[in-house]
Amino acid sequence: MQTIYTYPGNPRVQRALIAAEYNGVKVEVPAFQFGVDNKTPEFLAKFPVGKVPAMDTPQGPLYESGAIARYIAKLNASTQLLGSSYYQQGQVDQWIDYLTLELQPAIVALAMPILGYAPFDQKVYDEAKKDLLKHLAILDKHFLRKTYMVGEQITLADITAATALVFPFTKILVADVRAKFPNVMRWFETCVNQPQFSKVLGKIEYAVQESKPAGAPAPAAKATEKKAEKPASEPIDLEAAPKKTVTPYDEMPPTTMVLDSVKREHFNVQPFNKTFFDTFWSNFDAEGYCFYRCQYKYNEDFSLFFLACNLLGGFLQRAEIMRKYAFAAMALTGESEDAKPWVLEGVWMFRGKEINPFFFQQVDDAEGYNWTKLDTSNPADQATIKAFFQGEQVDGRNILERRYFK
Repeated sequence: MQTIYTYPGNPRVQRALIAAEYNGVKVEVPAFQFGVDNKTPEFLAKFPVGKVPAMDTPQGPLYESGAIARYIAKLNASTQLLGSSYYQQGQVDQWIDYLTLELQPAIVALAMPILGYAPFDQKVYDEAKKDLLKHLAILDKHFLRKTYMVGEQITLADITAATALVFPFTKILVADVRAKFPNVMRWFETCVNQPQFSKVLGKIEYAVQESKPAGAPAPAAKATEKKAEKPASEPIDLEAAPKKTVTPYDEMPPTTMVLDSVKREHFNVQPFNKTFFDTFWSNFDAEGYCFYRCQYKYNEDFSLFFLACNLLGGFLQRAEIMRKYAFAAMALTGESEDAKPWVLEGVWMFRGKEINPFFFQQVDDAEGYNWTKLDTSNPADQATIKAFFQGEQVDGRNILERRYFK
């Protein structure tokens, strides 16, 4: 049994409670009167700083919200809330440090005057909002190519970020502002609609109008301006109109299989839909799509595992132009992260019956791989495809790191 002492609604406790839901850890949160209970000799004997949250564990006392959340996240290794590899664990720590040191100070600076805990200062408030929007732009760029912050499942990094963003999304940032960060909102919706999140956070009600701090000036009335009418006789420059980029894939015959629907079906539960391939092949359009296996040509050059991970990530980032035309599972395989050799390989599903030269023209990294077409009617090739997307091994090699292109 773990016991957390805190005042009601403390957002710094939410990430620990959500981690507890994922890990099946029972946490008791007794009634607590801040300013009274944390001043007692008994409390101070265990928690000398006298702050909350603080926690009693079977091993002894623990305080600081980040330490408490990490402790609970470690209590069930099978959920991999701190990452599935040493590299991913570093990434989780990286994001948590970034969120704690960069994002959260901006949110706190906005929240304190709104909640009445600090006097309103227009300059401080404006700078904090500017910082918040800057960090949301950074996150939005990250989620352009990622479903989660690290790897292919929710980690403590996602839990930390989502709980931090609840306040600005529900109190400050209205719909037209949130719409500027579609990738963040997609990720946020994915997180907060998980049962482990909703049990702690409840239903998220987004801000309809911005909450104003006490003492903030009322917005000035905008002067009504009559827009100059454009002369009806002014010619329209058709050549200046933006033209849609057409690729060879856009000119292919129609297909009975919608790629976006395939991707959603594979990831409709996390980390993936284990029954996906039970029906996939019966619906597969072999006239509209093909599968290729690829293997990096220079695996012997890898000296460190994280460098191989970087190469893998860079390849997928630079393949962005293929987002509407391909679906892939790439992996680093081998005995362990600490033992060479490592093999960078994967399978790709492309639009069309053959791999199109357009792919190699647009994605330079692709030339560094050997590509072999797979027979989608062959059970052995079907098994290889499933292994890359969902398995733990490929050809007897352990999948040490897997990333999807989706």
